[in-house]
Amino acid sequence: MLYATVAALLAGSITVAPPVACPAQPAVAAEVARLGARRTLEQVGDAEVTVEGDSLRILIRDGSGAALGSRTVVAPVDCQARAELAAVLIAAWTGEWVKTSLGGEPGRPAAVAATPASTAERLHLDIAALGFGMHDGDAGAWGGGAAAELRRQKWGLVVLGDGVAERRRALGPGQARYRLLRAGAGGSARQHWGWGFADVWLVPELVRYAIAGEGLVPEKSTVAWALWADLRVRFGLSLGAISPFVYLGGSWSFLHQTLALDGGGDPIVLSRANLAAGLGISVTLRQ
Repeated sequence: MLYATVAALLAGSITVAPPVACPAQPAVAAEVARLGARRTLEQVGDAEVTVEGDSLRILIRDGSGAALGSRTVVAPVDCQARAELAAVLIAAWTGEWVKTSLGGEPGRPAAVAATPASTAERLHLDIAALGFGMHDGDAGAWGGGAAAELRRQKWGLVVLGDGVAERRRALGPGQARYRLLRAGAGGSARQHWGWGFADVWLVPELVRYAIAGEGLVPEKSTVAWALWADLRVRFGLSLGAISPFVYLGGSWSFLHQTLALDGGGDPIVLSRANLAAGLGISVTLRQ
């Protein structure tokens, strides 16, 4: 069981035990203060936030430690979302208690009119920039790109685009040069912990090959298109709204790309598989 006791021990102070929890004490305290509910929490007493499995429970106590009431809701996966949900419940509940305690039924807080669950389970938008190295078994190159992920809880929609620098292969008396541009949209699944996250992206991509000859007569260039399936696994740290990450990926082309000389000779078939590894950083925007 993961639990966090949010208590007003001193004016404006909030403590959590244990110090490492999901949600963490600083996150809950910051959200309570941001909502302007610190003083009302001090007036009522304290609040205990308990997370067990998929449930998040808020227990309100008075200054003597007597329980005034509790509420259990579905716990978001994201730790920051849990902190936001806990703070909204505490703020709404203690605010209603302070307003109605003089004329209402003593010993229990008034019911909160609206549920704030949708606030914590709202959509999150992540914008990421990344750099990587890619190899197809014959040649390697560096690349870079950007991605956007629209996510609710652990499921998301990913849109990405990137480019890979030029690679070379021997072709007859010269060389063939090729570089890639890719873009696509797909799905994602994320597992979040207090310190970081891991997620998986599966994205079908439209790929543009720019192919040119060097040292050949004549030196021709052409453009070819292919459809790829791109799988990426990311591991990242959660540093507030900023998340640095590393990723490993593999892609597969559903179409063959062949390089051949006009005068004949053995053609070159580009590998349909590519492996990639890279680093990146993402910024989370909450809507």
